[in-house]
Amino acid sequence: MKVLKVLLIILAVGMFVTGCGSNVLDEGYDEEKLKLEANDVLSMLCDERYDDISKHMSYKLASVMPADKLKNAWEPIKKDFGDFEEVTKLDVSGNEDLATVILTAKFSNREGKFTITYNKEMMVEGIYIK
Repeated sequence: MKVLKVLLIILAVGMFVTGCGSNVLDEGYDEEKLKLEANDVLSMLCDERYDDISKHMSYKLASVMPADKLKNAWEPIKKDFGDFEEVTKLDVSGNEDLATVILTAKFSNREGKFTITYNKEMMVEGIYIK
């Protein structure tokens, strides 16, 4: 039940900061840098480097999703997904002054989709895992 609450908080924060708007990436963002950063966050998650992920989060997200809560949310998902194999698809879009990267990744047991939203300072504003 705690894991569900944590995932709902992540989803709510992600939805709050992404809002509604255009899918065009603002010119202030570097699409390649966004892709690299999102891959790094996924790698840190798979390697269970929660404190490192927290360093990439905005203050707003880190205050509701500290490393220990991230760990508690990710561990049961990781068991379900299995071992990470590869990123199979990567999309980048914009939404007002935010950028969103959607990574589809293959794991040993199933596929997972990771939506990571960044602000202009390249800090993570939201993480959603499906």
